[in-house]
Amino acid sequence: MRPISISIENLNSFREAQTIDFDSLASGEKIFCISGDTGSGKSTIFTAMLLALYKGISRSDSKLEDFINLSEDKAIIELKFESGGEVYETRRVLRRKGNNDFALKHNGEIIESGDAAFGRISEMIGLDVDQFTQVALLEQGQFGKFLDNRHADRTRTLQRILSLERFGELHKVANTMLAEVTEKLRGIDLILDRYEADGRTKENLKLKKAEVKTLTAELGKLGKEKKELSEKLLAEEGKRKLHEEIVRLTRELETANKSAADNRSKLEKLKGLCADPSAELAALAAKEQELKGISERAEKLGAQLTKRKNDLAASREAYKREKNEYDRLKAELDASLSSDIDSAVALILSHTEEGDKCPVCGGEIKSHRSDGGGAVDRANKERKLAALGEKLNAAVESGRRCNAEVAELEKQIAEEIAPHGDVNKSLNALKMKKRAVEETAKDIKYAETALAQSVATAEALSVQLSGKGRDEYDAEEGGKLSARSAEVSGEYDTKQKMLVAAELEISETEKALAEIEKKNAERKTLAVRQKELGGMVVLFRNNAFAEFVTEEYIKDFTVSASAIMSKLSGGNYTLEYRDKTFYIRDFLNGNKERKIKTLSGGETFLASLSIAISIMRYISAGKNFEFFFLDEGFGTLHDEAVETVVSALRELSKEVTVGLISHVDDLVSRISSRVHVVHATESRGSLIEIM
Repeated sequence: MRPISISIENLNSFREAQTIDFDSLASGEKIFCISGDTGSGKSTIFTAMLLALYKGISRSDSKLEDFINLSEDKAIIELKFESGGEVYETRRVLRRKGNNDFALKHNGEIIESGDAAFGRISEMIGLDVDQFTQVALLEQGQFGKFLDNRHADRTRTLQRILSLERFGELHKVANTMLAEVTEKLRGIDLILDRYEADGRTKENLKLKKAEVKTLTAELGKLGKEKKELSEKLLAEEGKRKLHEEIVRLTRELETANKSAADNRSKLEKLKGLCADPSAELAALAAKEQELKGISERAEKLGAQLTKRKNDLAASREAYKREKNEYDRLKAELDASLSSDIDSAVALILSHTEEGDKCPVCGGEIKSHRSDGGGAVDRANKERKLAALGEKLNAAVESGRRCNAEVAELEKQIAEEIAPHGDVNKSLNALKMKKRAVEETAKDIKYAETALAQSVATAEALSVQLSGKGRDEYDAEEGGKLSARSAEVSGEYDTKQKMLVAAELEISETEKALAEIEKKNAERKTLAVRQKELGGMVVLFRNNAFAEFVTEEYIKDFTVSASAIMSKLSGGNYTLEYRDKTFYIRDFLNGNKERKIKTLSGGETFLASLSIAISIMRYISAGKNFEFFFLDEGFGTLHDEAVETVVSALRELSKEVTVGLISHVDDLVSRISSRVHVVHATESRGSLIEIM
C-alpha cells in the first residue's frame, strides 16, 4: 500500500482545504520531511490518513466529531492510494449533526460505501488500525526506550506491540483444558461404571447367546404345532361358517314366512273393509259431484231470496215514507180550502204560466195577480199530492211482486234443497270417507307388494338353504381346537418377545462392549493428555512461557535488525542480543563489542530504527508496504549524529518511501523535499507549504 495524495479540510487545526502530493514529494530520493512548530498540525496529516482508511481510531478516546475544527460543522478528507497495482480513492465527510459519509472509488466510480467500503479497504491492506499505525508510523522514541528499558519493561512493551499478552493467558487456558480433560475422564469413568452395573460384560453376552439358541429351538417346535393347529382351525372355521350360514338362512326363512303370513292376514282384513276401492271411490266421486251441484243451487237460490227480501223491505220503507208525506200534504190542502173566488182564480191560474191560454176566457195570460199566491201554492201541493199518489200505487205494486217472488223462491228451496238436509255437512262427511277409502287402497297395495316380496324372499332363502348341504359343525371340538391354538399362540408370542428382548440385549451389549473398548482407548489417550496438560500448567505458571516467547521474538528481531543496521551504517555496526541484554559490534573499532548504554546519539538512532523496521516488517509480513512515517526523536542529536541519521534514512529510502516528521531545523534542512505546516491563526487554519 502506498499513499499518492491527501486533501484535508476543517480537520483539527486545518480549515481551508490543504493538499499533499506524496508522489511529487518522493519523486527524487523517495524521502521527504514534514516540519512545523509544535501544535501546528503535523500529526494531523497521519490522523487524516487513518480516518480516510479506517472507521475509527481505536487508540483515541475521542469521538469522530471531536476531529472537526471547532469553527466548522463538517470535515472532509480525500485520500488517493495505490494497492496491488491499482489506484483507489476514498472520501470521508464527518458531520457534527446528521450522518457521516464514506465512499471508496476506483477509476472515478464509487465501488463501495459505508461499512462495506471500510471492510473492502481492510481486506486490501490486511491490517487493523492499530497494526497499520505501528507499521506506517514509527515512533522512534518508543523503540529507543525499547533498547534502554529494563528486561521486564522491554518484555511488556514487545508483548503490547505484538499482542503477545495472549501467551500470558496460557496458564488459564492450560488450567481450563486440564479441567475439561479431567471432567471428560470423570464422565468416561461414570459411563464405564454404568455399563458394569448394567451387566454389559462378555460373560453375560455369552449367556444371552445361549438363551437365544434355546429360544430359537423352542420357537421352532411351537411354530410347527401352531401351523398344524392353524390348518385344523381353518377347516373347522369352514364348518363353523357353514353352520352359521345355515342357522342364519333358517332364521331368515322363518322370518320371511312369518312376514308373508302377516301380510296375507293384513291384506284379507283390508279387503274385508273395502272389497273394491276403485268402484267405491268412483261412486263417492259421483255423489260428491251431485252434492256440489245441490250446494251451488242452494247458494244461488239463497242469494236470490236474500236479494228479494231486501228489495221487499226497501219497498215497504219507501211506501211508508211516501204515505206519510201524502197524508201530510192532503191534510194541509183540506185545511186551506176557501170559497173566495180570487182563491179559485188563483187556484186556476196556479196551474198556468204566463203566455198560457186562460181556461176561463180563452185569452192569453199576461201576468198573475199578486193576490193569487195562495191559490198557486195550493195548486202546487195538489200536483205534488197527485205525484205521491202515483208513487204509492207503484210501491204497492212492487211489494206485491216481491212477495210473489219471495214465495216462489222459498217454494223452490223447500222442494229442491230442503230434502237433502245440510249439504255442506254431507260433503265434508263424503270427503272424509273418500280419504279413508284412498288410505285403505294404499294399504291394500302396500300389503300386496309386501306379501309378494316376503313370498319371493322365502322362496329364494329356501333355494339357498337347500344348496348348503349338511351341517357337520361340532362346537365342542371347535372350542377345544381354539383353546389349544390360543394356548400355543400365547406361548409362541411370549417366547418370541423373549427372543427379541434377548437379541436386543445382545445387540446393546455388543454395542456397549464396543463403546467400552472405545471409551477405554479414549480414557488412555485422555490420561496421557491429562499428564501433558499438568506439565503445561506447571510450565505456564507465573507467565514464564510468555516471557520465553517474548525472548525468542527479541532474538529473531535482533537478527533481522542487525542486518538492517549493518546496511544503514554501511557495514560499520551489527546488533546482538544475549543474556537479556543488547550489544553493538563496532567494526570501526577493531570489531569490539559494546553495550547499548555506551552508544552515541547517532548510533542509538540506528539501533532503535533498525529494531523498529524489523518489528514493522514482521507485523506487515506479506502486506507489501511501500512507505512509513518516522516521528520525532531527534531533538538532542548533535551535528555528526544528524548526518548519521540522514545518511541512514537515505539508504532506507532506496527500498521504501520515508516521511520524516520533525521540527529540528538542522535535520529538516538536509532533506530536499519538504512540507512545512504553518501554525493556524484566529482568521485561518493551518496551512501546508511545499518547500
